Amino acid sequence: MYKFIDDNGNTLTKHLQFFKTAMDVLSGKSNYRKLFFGGGIRGGKTYLCLYIVILACRMFNGLRVHIIRKTFPCLRSTVVPSIKKLLDGVEYEEKMHAGNYYFRFPNGSEIHLFSESFDIDKDLDRFKGLETNIIMLEQIEELQEKTYYKAIERVGTYIMKSGTPPPLILSTMNPTHVMWVRKLIYEPFRDNKIPQDTYIQMITAAENPFIPEYLHENWKSMNDLDYKQYVL
Repeated sequence: MYKFIDDNGNTLTKHLQFFKTAMDVLSGKSNYRKLFFGGGIRGGKTYLCLYIVILACRMFNGLRVHIIRKTFPCLRSTVVPSIKKLLDGVEYEEKMHAGNYYFRFPNGSEIHLFSESFDIDKDLDRFKGLETNIIMLEQIEELQEKTYYKAIERVGTYIMKSGTPPPLILSTMNPTHVMWVRKLIYEPFRDNKIPQDTYIQMITAAENPFIPEYLHENWKSMNDLDYKQYVL
């Protein structure tokens, strides 16, 4: 499902460290509750977080996960194809009814796609009564700060009969000038002032060996500012 070693036998060190950190949280060995994976484009951030989510669903019977992005079309066009690729060879059901799109596993665990939809729900009423174990905030720089705090409010509220894992928020981000995200993630990382319940990992495409060389060459034709911000 996921490779932590490239075709030359080299370990993807940062990916593996992020993965191990998440597994320690789920097994109760770590007090981290918020894991942020940020950095340049095509670093493999979303793919790894989705792999962690899928693995958690297979580890715990009846687990509930919610993946949140700004709009439902964004979820369908980016998250769904990656989930299906990771689920190749795995038994699951894909269901959509009454605006609820989710993947269900034989053990009862579910991954729900949940759009923020702030333009039509500025009070975030959609979060009322939401019970979940894990929340993944995809491209957090596109979301509202209010949504982040709603995620903290709702994560871990689904109590499972077979033993409930610790609450976990996973989040991905690209370089951004959105100030609340910079203050939450980038500045603590830069200044070595990360809260005790938070783990932050930064990465670029240079550390993802599965990106073809032609993409690296193509990115060099971007304007200088965008290249430095989004690639380097």
